[in-house]
Amino acid sequence: MSKHKFLCIIPCYNEEKNIEYIFKSILKNTSSIKDHEPNFCFVDDGSSDSSWSEIIKLHKNNNNVFGIKLSKNFGKEAAIDAGLNFEKEEYSFYIILDSDTQHPTSEISSMIKIYNNENLDIVNTHRIDESEGLIRETFSKLFYFLLSNFSEIKIISKTTDFMLINKKVRDEFIKINEINKTFRILINWMGFKKKSIPIKIGKRFSGKSKFNFFNLTRLALNTLYSFSIFPIKIVGYVGVFMTFISSLALIFAFINLFLDYTIITWQTIIILTLTFLSGLTMTSMGLLGIYVYKILLYTNKRPNYIIEKKL
Repeated sequence: MSKHKFLCIIPCYNEEKNIEYIFKSILKNTSSIKDHEPNFCFVDDGSSDSSWSEIIKLHKNNNNVFGIKLSKNFGKEAAIDAGLNFEKEEYSFYIILDSDTQHPTSEISSMIKIYNNENLDIVNTHRIDESEGLIRETFSKLFYFLLSNFSEIKIISKTTDFMLINKKVRDEFIKINEINKTFRILINWMGFKKKSIPIKIGKRFSGKSKFNFFNLTRLALNTLYSFSIFPIKIVGYVGVFMTFISSLALIFAFINLFLDYTIITWQTIIILTLTFLSGLTMTSMGLLGIYVYKILLYTNKRPNYIIEKKL
């Protein structure tokens, strides 16, 4: 009986001490699934340490390990995209997980069983623990609230990149020519049959997280701008509000001319109105600039990543 081959795509950025550990951990936790054979694609996202050397070492000693080295640090989303576009042969499905060992490899066998038993296209995962700190958790909840209520994406809160997708989903994903793809959001946007299972994020085997608050904020804003016109709507709402307030102020000033209730000069009204309108104009220009910039990115058609080497 031939085994079903699946590919684990593992983006790496300065994870030299974690690469062999995550490889052995996946092998250990998939050994009980007798009719499935794991393959590995490590994507070195422009690491400055010995990550690529560790990938080469694994490749030489294991015929099911492959590697991609990007020419610079393009970011985790680009690394995942590169991994999904690169394959040595046909695979039944793909599992994407981080190289920092925080995604529990012990859940892989459960994901495969759910995928097979329930005839799914996607098996998502979402965090059930709050291990990221108060500030990060608060902004995470705010992000998913905005995404769920003010965009076309309906996604479970705290969804992670640790997921299983079948070949059909992978093939459709790589057809998308979008700049700055956001993997977990696009996969859920595609609308295939899916299920999300809860996981607990583990501790890193070595090193510190490379995904700081600034990177998370940039990713969140990029996702909102790509899938929602909510920022522009905010400007419209503010404009309506400011028009309403200005109208009330003008009506009050006009009535005050006859009642002489208090001293309000026309210069004061004009200055306040112009200040509000100037602020609104600057806000509008800033937001429109963001969207114009995204149009420029699509016009330039720069690749999401550049591959330097392959194994």
